[in-house]
Amino acid sequence: MEYCKSVRQYSVSPGNFAGGLSTIEEKSMGALIKSGSRPIEGVLKVGVKPPHRGLWLLDSTPDPYWMQFGITNPNDNEGLMDLVACHSHIVFLVTGRRNVVGSAVAPLYKNNGKLSHLQGHGGGYGL
Repeated sequence: MEYCKSVRQYSVSPGNFAGGLSTIEEKSMGALIKSGSRPIEGVLKVGVKPPHRGLWLLDSTPDPYWMQFGITNPNDNEGLMDLVACHSHIVFLVTGRRNVVGSAVAPLYKNNGKLSHLQGHGGGYGL
């Protein structure tokens, strides 16, 4: 929490900054670009199955009680489980920092745009 207060960013992790992001706006632009060009069908809460196919946004913001403390979900493990709780059959993780997160309940496809991280990694990333 002290880290978040010091940088005045509550949804960006220390790893995001170490990876080159400077603001939550930059993080959001990256998410938007990776979403493709399909129209957004709607917004889901964690654990709600989409009613039909398409591009859906996930509202994983905690309830207002927790937001007063500045608690959000920058943790990849929690975020992946949020997606699985919405009935995702496969989860795609775009990472630039060699994240070691995995899932025992849904396949996890890791994608990394940094070729230097792929070399000598032992095949831990999909191409």
